Amino acid sequence: NRRLFNAVFRAARNEATFRTDVICCKNPHLEEVVRALEACQISMGESEGDETQMVLGQIYGLLMQCTGILAPPSATEQARLLERAEELSVSAGNRVMWLPETAANGLKDACAALTHAIEDRELGMAKGNALRSLLNGAHRQAVRPVAVVARSIPNSLSVTRWLENEGFECPVLLPSQVAEDGFFEQLIC
Repeated sequence: NRRLFNAVFRAARNEATFRTDVICCKNPHLEEVVRALEACQISMGESEGDETQMVLGQIYGLLMQCTGILAPPSATEQARLLERAEELSVSAGNRVMWLPETAANGLKDACAALTHAIEDRELGMAKGNALRSLLNGAHRQAVRPVAVVARSIPNSLSVTRWLENEGFECPVLLPSQVAEDGFFEQLIC
């Protein structure tokens, strides 16, 4: 009975035809934040306190929020992001005197690059254009079903809104939900 083994056959076919493609969607300001955070982390000593690690974690969190943006933020959202970036810059400024020069410079550079990224009118455009292109390509090739995988619940909400605004209909899943929601011909992460 083929229906009895349908899921197994489908899983085997998916595994046999599985391939991963990487689509470039870089933002030079966000790339600079990553480089500066890496430089800071590498040059910090093991003895550096939890306060600096907490500031680095918060900068990284805001960076991840910015990398999930699919379209330029509204004026209100941009103001909120800039306010958060300013708060982090102040917190980082309070830590630099306790850091080695290279780590301090990396921390300051990360904050400046993050502010520049948020002020950039192109923030989110590269990722949004890449997702739009992938979804349009899947539609043209009649690839069905397609799902988008988001990294977190807040990210999944913003991706869902973006999809609705763009007129696309496909589920937005978290990584933990992909296996539960069945088979997809294409997953876009």
